[in-house]
Amino acid sequence: MGHPSLEPSSMVALGATSTADNSRDDLALFHGPPFVKIKQEAADQNKWLLVNVESSKMEFGSDMLNRATWNDKVVAQLIRTKFIFWQVHDDTTEGRQVCNYYNLVSVPVVLLLDPISGKKMRLWSGMIRPRPLLKVLLRLVDGGPKDNLEPKGADSCPMEFPRCPIKTYLLTMAREKIKEKSRTCNEEELLEVERRLMQARLGAQLQQLNDYRLWLLSEGLDDDEIILISGDMSSSLQKDKKANVITLTGLEIFPKVGELGGETIVGNLDVHKNGFIYATSSPSFHFHFICADIKRTFFRVGDEKTQPLLHFHLHHPVKMGAEMRQDIQFRLVQTPVGQRTSYNDSEKQTRDGEDLKNFVHKVEDKWSTYTFHVAEVLKRKEFQGNLRSKAPTVFCLTFYALVGLVDEPFIVAYLNKIEIVSLRLKPAVIDMTIVFQDFKRDLIHINSIPIAALGLIKDSFNFAMVKYYEIHKDLPWNSMVKGIADSPREFLTNGGWLNYGLEDDATAKFYDYFYEKVEVKERKLDNEGEEICPYGSDSEGEESDTLEEWED
Repeated sequence: MGHPSLEPSSMVALGATSTADNSRDDLALFHGPPFVKIKQEAADQNKWLLVNVESSKMEFGSDMLNRATWNDKVVAQLIRTKFIFWQVHDDTTEGRQVCNYYNLVSVPVVLLLDPISGKKMRLWSGMIRPRPLLKVLLRLVDGGPKDNLEPKGADSCPMEFPRCPIKTYLLTMAREKIKEKSRTCNEEELLEVERRLMQARLGAQLQQLNDYRLWLLSEGLDDDEIILISGDMSSSLQKDKKANVITLTGLEIFPKVGELGGETIVGNLDVHKNGFIYATSSPSFHFHFICADIKRTFFRVGDEKTQPLLHFHLHHPVKMGAEMRQDIQFRLVQTPVGQRTSYNDSEKQTRDGEDLKNFVHKVEDKWSTYTFHVAEVLKRKEFQGNLRSKAPTVFCLTFYALVGLVDEPFIVAYLNKIEIVSLRLKPAVIDMTIVFQDFKRDLIHINSIPIAALGLIKDSFNFAMVKYYEIHKDLPWNSMVKGIADSPREFLTNGGWLNYGLEDDATAKFYDYFYEKVEVKERKLDNEGEEICPYGSDSEGEESDTLEEWED
């Protein structure tokens, strides 16, 4: 899709059509008046005002807002009916006035404004995807600016809480109680209360998300999110001049493929204008990886057991040997072909790790215009665990994803695609189950995680705003999620996850600070104080075939 053509006035609204972009014909809605008039129009109609100040040069962020966010059918329908949308270039008279008044230092920017007072309620800088935008806008559909409403949360900061006066007052009281207890509570106990506050907020947001999902079902729309490609790169490899090529030598590729029956083959990775070339001494053994085909890139500096590695997670699987693979990995061995060496030299490990880091930084600098970023797998964020029927391995929670890159099968689970996480607490270990927003996707089960990693895991999920539940009984997760996938409307109308009684009482008491409609089902205990599982328990971790009714 090309850049959407803008009107000569540089002020357009959602769905302004053009001959260059016919895909937006169904979003025809145009507002050309100056800002003062459009602000008055929004106030008269009791609608919130959404303002998009974009770059006149149509740089990447502005382009992707037009391609993905304003072109999203759900965003379009919601804004058309509940909001007034106004788009302006930063170099016009109106655009400069808005930038000066709201102290905008960079574009593109999306502003959510109260048209009566002119108050800036929310600001998004750069690209904002459809789903996060909808999460905020859907909180406002039940009232307009004359009803004196405000969004009940802010996604820009993990520990920023609702701004509704009554809710803020209640939350302040809760924090004051925490401070009062600080004389008797240790630091970890206080941290746990903060975690529970965040998890209550996320639990309440899940219930608000139910409203959005039910609306999608009623409109016959799909809950799909556009997959964005980082940068405007060509679909074919563009080779660079030899002097400009960045090279990392001494790499073996995983999965092991080639004409030598899967034996180790060492090659070099060259960085060109818009992609990588992995080549060996054999002319017939080389692979091209276009940057636009790589969804995320990770690197790990290595340790006494594992070589430094560079990992590509692709948008779509590619054929490697006889298999289709979505994860491609390179490990730095720097060993001549045919020569084997022990990897126990700590000085060599440090040197190789620094070589990989320097390579990564050079690539990021070379492709800075494409916002190409390589995430480091930090050892302080790692923990041990094992997939079902697999040997123990290392996992890590990065800023973007939960990854397992040390052993195959490789795991890359993006945190923004996770619906909930179950942390099944046992005396010495944790069993983790990851449920994705796409309920038809296979669950990830990571078992036997040392209990010492619990704080790290909870803090990482909290920071990424991922909802987790701490439970004390085995649940038939595969059966439960399959039932949700088969009957999503029944799941939503019955209250979503709250109907499963997963929330612990200590967290449930904070729900009222965030969402007045939430009613958290209490857990039932048996005569010995053990939790009664509402959906049956699994023997020795095996999942039962049926779900039992939980009768109040």
